[in-house]
Formats: sequence, structure tokens, C-alpha cells
Amino acid sequence: MLAAAFALFACLSWRTWPDILVDFGQELYVPWRLSTGEVLYRDIAWVTGPLSQYANSLLFRLFGVSLSTLIVSNLAVLTAIMAMLYVLFRQCGTRWSATFVGLFFLAVFAFSQYNLIGNYNYVCPYRHDVTHGLALGLVNLLCVARFGRTKRARWLVAAGICLGLLALAKIEMVLAAFLTIAAALPLFACQTTARARHENTPMSQSAGLRLLISIGDMARWSGIVAASAVVPLGIAVASLAGPLGWSASLGQIFVQYRLALAPDLSAGSGFYRNVSGSNRVAENLINMSFVTVVVLAVVVTGYVVEIIFGRVKRAKVWGVVIGVVAFYSSSLVILPNEWQTAPACLPLLLVPVILLSLRRAFREIDGDRPASVLFLTAIFGASLLLKILLHVRWSHYGCVLAAPGTLVLIHVLQHTIPTWLKKYKRTGWCYQAVTVGLMTACALSLVFNWVLIDERKTAIVGAESDGFYADPLQDGRTVPTVNTLAFLRERLGPDDTLIVFPNGVMLNYLLRARNPTPYIMFSPWESDVHGGEDRVADAVIGAAPDYAVILTMDLTIHGRGNFGDPEFGGRIRRFLDEQYEVVNHEWSDTGVDGPFVAAVFKRRSKN
Repeated sequence: MLAAAFALFACLSWRTWPDILVDFGQELYVPWRLSTGEVLYRDIAWVTGPLSQYANSLLFRLFGVSLSTLIVSNLAVLTAIMAMLYVLFRQCGTRWSATFVGLFFLAVFAFSQYNLIGNYNYVCPYRHDVTHGLALGLVNLLCVARFGRTKRARWLVAAGICLGLLALAKIEMVLAAFLTIAAALPLFACQTTARARHENTPMSQSAGLRLLISIGDMARWSGIVAASAVVPLGIAVASLAGPLGWSASLGQIFVQYRLALAPDLSAGSGFYRNVSGSNRVAENLINMSFVTVVVLAVVVTGYVVEIIFGRVKRAKVWGVVIGVVAFYSSSLVILPNEWQTAPACLPLLLVPVILLSLRRAFREIDGDRPASVLFLTAIFGASLLLKILLHVRWSHYGCVLAAPGTLVLIHVLQHTIPTWLKKYKRTGWCYQAVTVGLMTACALSLVFNWVLIDERKTAIVGAESDGFYADPLQDGRTVPTVNTLAFLRERLGPDDTLIVFPNGVMLNYLLRARNPTPYIMFSPWESDVHGGEDRVADAVIGAAPDYAVILTMDLTIHGRGNFGDPEFGGRIRRFLDEQYEVVNHEWSDTGVDGPFVAAVFKRRSKN
């Protein structure tokens, strides 16, 4: 069933590939440059780990530079993620419950598109670090759970290697995996002593001895994980030491950790305050509490329905009727954008799930039993929410960061609670019908929403294996960008260089035009990360590209003006006005974001 659903959603979303300008262009441009022999951090400035960029550059070398190469690769990664999610939730549930969780993941996360920017899914993600990171995080989780059963060191070695690889991706992904391991090892030590008491071994006779042995086990296990994690890190540092030097290699690979500890570039940044929700704390807390109350009301309603109909004759038939009623009534009343507020409850509701599953896990003797697996998965899901804690959603970063936590809650609502009801001589059918009906309505409503967005994409961007579609009516960037692309394709020579301000490296990739500077984004945040606006401006002026493009893009979220304003980018704009001439000007006032302008500058010939 999951395979059929996967194929169906892939066919439905065949236009839902990358966004026309932002984010995913970097995921194509950087691997292309690396596949030609250039070096990340020396020839191309970057602010996350090198793992995904070098992995994708290897794919380009093996299978050719094209968007299609990454799409096929990402579908393979998505398939692996689906398989691992099924295994995890099968371990703490049934085939039916694991299948339902997988279907919800496919509908809400895998191919989703909640706005015009189509990069927040698993086919063309805004960062491969997060989708690759989620896959590695799930491998780590499975290895840890397997170790909990077998206590064989090889599973800890595998988990440690995953942790080291994740350290070369994004910081939020490695943090979640680290916290999962940190929660698992004490649990397994307690389970080991519990098994000893159960088997009445000599170890069980002394509480002090049990404590010492548990501490020793955790120290030994932690050492194995740490030693294994160092291996991929050492290989990465050594590989980049040749072109960069040892000191620079270490500094650049771990640059994201330094940035995370810089308040002005992380917690104090206007962009990240908006992402995390810390810019509107009171409003977000109220919303979080309200959604939590609504979800709990659904649970209570399901329980009341179970009390009324759970013991009547033909309870299963009543369950089907109740489920259909719940599905249709919620589909008619709740709009797609209202469903998207549902994940706001995750930070509050995952806490009792973690505590209750931990309590049950202490009673188990193996680490891959249902309660233990649910506990570790909930820890992993909750840890991923830290970046968006006060503003959890399924769109934007939430397509990855909110996915595991959401699936844990789905599992609890449609499997754990009905199973608990059965222990108290209830069938659980009627309660399950209410929750499954509501969640099915949610998933299908969001599917119909992104399919409608997808169908509006009729303008072709790029060509052949690099081709994709964009919306020419709702997205005001589409027509000017397509026309600018056609204009530059006719005029750029094979050795001409191009810079797109402030963010449009997708044009560089589609034209195979090099940016002669290491910098590929020109937002205030990126400039600060790379040493300040003057340093970036010096690089641009020194490189003097043959062509430059300025695109309309709202950067005010960073707390300064847009590119070219006195507050930001003014020096580069003056350089362009003095040394270049505008040779093409595309403009559009259609779309939901207002007027969009794409101005092409060509460097004047030196007399």
C-alpha cells in the first residue's frame, strides 16, 4: 500500500520540483562547481557541513550534471526514509498503524507544497543537509534500538559513524541524534540491571554493585560511540586539509557550530527569531495552548464516543460510520490553512508521550521493545523541534523538523490510546474511528491543496533534464525570470561570469555561468557570516563579473533595507551604476507578492 501511495503522490506532484529562484538553486550550483574540481570553503563559501554538497557532486560526476540526477537521488533517499519509518513504527505498533503513519508522512511531508516556494519537501529540499540528516538520524535510531536488544558493539559503532556523518551536515540534525543516544544509553543500562534482577543473577544482589556496573556500561558504550564518530570527522578534515590547510579545514568544517554560538547570527538574528517564533512569544504560546486544548478535546470526544458505542453490537460497523462522519464533517468545516496550525501542539503533547513511554520502557528488558522504541523516537522528534519550538508548523523548515514528532503523535492517537482502551474491556474501534477520520481528512485536504498549487505551474523553466515548471499567474517572479534567462542564454559567452543579487543562483546553474566570487547569497545575514558587507563588496568589485542581475527580493526580515538601499548593498549598487549599463529590464506586477523586477547589468568595455 505504501509503495502504491508513493507512486501515486509522485505522479500527482510531478511539477512540484524546485522554486524558480531561491534556496534550491544553491543545492544545484554548489555540487556542479565541486564536480568540476573546485573546493568548498575555498572557492565557494558555505555555512553548513560539507557532507551533502560533496555527496551530490559525486552524483553529478557519476551520472551527469542535471536536476534529474538529484531528483532521482532524492526519491531514493525518500524511499529509504519511508522504509525506516515503517520499521520503527511497526516495532511499537502493528502493520496497520505503521502503514497509516507512512501514508500520513507521504501526504503531509514527502511531496508537500504549502506556498509558491516549492523547496519544502523531500524531492527538491531547501537543504539536502536536512533530508540526508533525517535519513542518517533514522539509521542512528534503528542502530541504537538494535543495540538495546543485542548489546553488540557493532551497532554502537554504526550509530557513532552516523553521528559523525551528521556532524558534517546541519547542527540541528546532529543535536537530535546526540540527544537520542544520550537518552538511550541510561535506559539500556537500567534495562540491563532489570534483566539481572529478573534472572536473579549475582549482579542483582547488591544495589551498589548494580549502580557501578551501570555506570561502567554507560562509560564504555559512550566511548565506543565517541570513537566511532571521530572517524568520519577525521576523514573529512584530512580530505580538506590538502587544499585548505589543517587549521582552515578544522575551522571551516565546524563553522556552523561557531555561528550557532554567536547571538547576533543565531538567536539574535531577525530571520531566525521569526523562524523560531521568539519574535512573538506571547502570541505563539497562546496559539500553542489553544491547539493543544483542541487536540485534547478530540481525544476526549473520541473517548466519549467509545463509551457510548464501544460495547454495542456490531461495534466495527459503528466505527466505520463514525469514521466517515468524522472525515466528512471535518473536511467541510476545517480549511487547509487551519489544518496547518495543528503541529503547534507538538512541544506540549510530546512531553507526556516521552514520560509515559519512558515509564513503560523501564519495565522492558530490551531496547527494541514497543515502549523503548516509542520513547527514543519521541526524543528524536522533540529534539528536532528546538529550532522552531515556538512556531512549529509543517511548512517551511517543518517539512523535516516537525515530521518525526508529528508521526509519533499520530501513532499515539491511532494506536497507543485504542490499545490502552482495549485493556479496559473496550474495543477501541469507535475512538480510533474518530481520530483516523480526522487525520485522514487533514492529510487529504493538504494533498488537494498542494495538487492545486502544482496544477497552476504551466511555465517551463530550464531545458531538458534541467527543466521544471513554475506558476506564471500567482508567482510574479516567473515571467521576468524566464525572460531574463532567455536573454542571458543568447548573450553569455562560455567564459562570461555572472552574479545574481541578492539571491538567484538558480540562474547561474541553468546557464552554467560561474560566479567569480566565493559568495552565492547576498543577504545581510550571509554578509555578516562571511566577515561583513565590506568584505563581500570587496570581492564583488575585485572580481568585476561580466554580467550582474538584481532581482526584487524582500530582505527586511533581516532588520535592514533591501539590496541596493543605503542600509544594505549600497556600495555594490553604486559600483554597478558606475561601471555597468542596464541591458535588459523585466517587470511584472502580477502575483501575490506585488511587483517583481529583474534588471540585467553588463560591464562597460574599457577604452
